[in-house]
Amino acid sequence: MTVDFKQALADSGIPTTEAGLRAAWEAEVIAQGSQLSNTSAYSPFWRVISALVTKPLLWLLTFVSDTVLPNFFVKTAGGAWLDMLAWAVDVERKGAGRAVGQILFTRADSTGTLQVPIGTVIQSASINGTVYQLVTTALGVFQAGQSQLQIRIMYAIRSYYANAFVLFDQGVPAASYIEQMNAQVTIEGNHGHGDDLLVQVMPETQHDISLQIWPRLTLNADERQALLASVEQFVRTAFRETAGTGYVLTLTLPQSRFSFSRLGEELHQQFPGLESLRFENTDIVSQLNIPRIRNLQVAIGD
Repeated sequence: MTVDFKQALADSGIPTTEAGLRAAWEAEVIAQGSQLSNTSAYSPFWRVISALVTKPLLWLLTFVSDTVLPNFFVKTAGGAWLDMLAWAVDVERKGAGRAVGQILFTRADSTGTLQVPIGTVIQSASINGTVYQLVTTALGVFQAGQSQLQIRIMYAIRSYYANAFVLFDQGVPAASYIEQMNAQVTIEGNHGHGDDLLVQVMPETQHDISLQIWPRLTLNADERQALLASVEQFVRTAFRETAGTGYVLTLTLPQSRFSFSRLGEELHQQFPGLESLRFENTDIVSQLNIPRIRNLQVAIGD
C-alpha cells in the first residue's frame, strides 16, 4: 500500500497546483469585494501575487507532502526522521548486518577430492549494471565421487559497478578518447561512483568473410569491377570500417545476431546490378563484444 500525500492534501480541499491556487486567490478577491478586473497572466497584481505568495506556498506544500507527511509514519519515514520515531518508543535502529546462507557448488569432474578454501569469492553476472559478490565462510571438501556440495557463505558487501564498454567505429583513435573519458570519470568523478567505474574499448572478435557475387549479364567489364568494389565497401560498412558512405544498412552490434542473409537482402536492394550472391559464412552471434573483419574476400563467380 502506498499513500499519495499530495493527493491527500488535494482531497482535503487544499489547492496543490499553481492553477488551483490562482483560482482560490481570485475567489477570495471577489469575496472581499475587490473591483480588480484584469485577471490576465500579465496583470501586474497577479504577477506580484505569483512571485510573493503562490510560488513560495507551492514550495511549502511540496515540502509538506514530500518530506514532512511521509516522515510522520514508520512505513514511509527514513533517515534521521525514522530514528526519531524509534527514539519516541525507546527503540534503536539495528546496525547493518551481512546476509548469510549456503550456496550449492557443482563440479563437472567428480574424480578425486577437491577443496574450496575459506574466502573463496563467488561473483554474479552484471545485474542492472551492478556485480554482487559472496564469500565462503567455511572450508568445503568434495569427496571422491561427489559432484555437489553446499558451503556456508556471507554477502561480501562489495557490490560494484560494472565497467563501461564504449563502441567505436574502426579507425577512430579510441585510445585517446578512452584516456579522456577515464580522466573525466576517475579524476573529476563525473559518473557519481568514485573510482569503481573503468571505461574500456568494447572487446572485438575477428572473422573471415567470403562472398561471391554474380553481376547481371548486361554489365560491361568496367561496371562489373565498380560493382565489385562497391559491394566490398558495403560489407565493410556493415562491420563499421567505413563511415560517411551514405549506405543505410544493418550494422554489427554487441549482444546480438548478425544475419548474413539480411546483409544479402540489403546488397540486392542497394545494387540492382547484382544477379545473385552467396556468403560462405553463418550468422555471427556476439556477446559483450563487437565483430570485426579479419579478412574479406569478395569475388565474381564463374
